[in-house]
Amino acid sequence: IPYSTTALCLAFVVFEMFYRVFGTMINATGKVLIQMIITSVLAILYLPLAYGLGVKFGLVGVLTANCIIHFYKPEGCWNLEQIAL
Repeated sequence: IPYSTTALCLAFVVFEMFYRVFGTMINATGKVLIQMIITSVLAILYLPLAYGLGVKFGLVGVLTANCIIHFYKPEGCWNLEQIAL
């Protein structure tokens, strides 16, 4: 297994774990509609991004697209600072 594949799998798991930690707090604050809209938009963006990078780079491209989508965080939507206070 190439090192790049392992590193991208690690990055995906880290992003996914970070999302899961804050996902519970987002659901608890009543922002489920915003979360559903953003998740739907990101899912639609993921398909052409993964296909394009997959055609060009193979498995590494698909994993990179996965990391890009999980790394994206719209600023100001969640207000997690207010939750912590």
